[in-house]
Amino acid sequence: MSKKPKFSIIVPVYNVEPYLSYCLNTIVEQTLRDIEIICVNDGSTDQSLKILQAYAREDDRIKIINKPNGGLSSARNAALPVAEGEYILFVDSDDMICKYTCDRLYREILQKAPDVIIFGTEIFPGAVMKPDRGWLEWTLAVNPVYYDKNCINALFWERASKPYVYNKCFKNSTLKKNKISFDEQIKFGEDMVFLFMVFSRISSVIYIPDKLYKYRYDREGSLMDQSRKDVEWKLKYHLKIMEKILKDWDEHGFIKGHEESLYIWCLEFIVNELSAISNKNVRMAICQKLKMFIKTYHLKPINRNDYVKDLEAKLRGGVFKA
Repeated sequence: MSKKPKFSIIVPVYNVEPYLSYCLNTIVEQTLRDIEIICVNDGSTDQSLKILQAYAREDDRIKIINKPNGGLSSARNAALPVAEGEYILFVDSDDMICKYTCDRLYREILQKAPDVIIFGTEIFPGAVMKPDRGWLEWTLAVNPVYYDKNCINALFWERASKPYVYNKCFKNSTLKKNKISFDEQIKFGEDMVFLFMVFSRISSVIYIPDKLYKYRYDREGSLMDQSRKDVEWKLKYHLKIMEKILKDWDEHGFIKGHEESLYIWCLEFIVNELSAISNKNVRMAICQKLKMFIKTYHLKPINRNDYVKDLEAKLRGGVFKA
């Protein structure tokens, strides 16, 4: 039996012809060569597949999976069962990684072999500035720390823990043992559901500040671009995400002891965009569903401090009352 590669790099591909070569170049040029590259062509209608085939002819580490279009979660899930690497990286096909990303991560693996490694991200292009860019830079900043227990606390206490998978490296055996995959019913925010499943089932996670991933900000036509333009659509997906997470945690007994953290996260997940919705009835409907989740799963703040009071106050415009 051949030796398993150190990393499986999963690249979902859908109509990214202008960006794909830039992405693949940074992967095939990794200084650590012992990797496999699984590219999932998710029903592309442009020249993306031809680009993949050209790269595969030059590099036998590249595997191509062809499938009908099913969305990002479906594409990633198609690769997970065939991934043989010790660890898994998810790279979006319009983004890039540093040439020493795998080398740097493997140094951490040799020392601690954690279930998850979280690393820094560079946002490009640097000149683009929109209202959520500051938030994005803040949430992707990594505080160097190691958790060898209480990883659910890490999910809530360390800002880089969520909401994206692209700045993380996952132990393949941990994902397989816990049967963790992406929810294909969630078309936006699927990373958040995946991460809540992961952090509730792991025993160790390490955070390193090195900026090993390069995130392409503000690509026209991306789901992130759509979410900026349609806040109502975004918040309705947030409620779907919340429902999936709370149901999973309730079924597996993860809520107990984390009621306050979940309460605060639920409020934060809704409050920032709620004021951007002008229709009062829509705001009321969102807040009423949020209130139902809080009541159903017995979420509550242990300490109603100024921060919690401020979140609650911002939601009262939508007729929210804890």
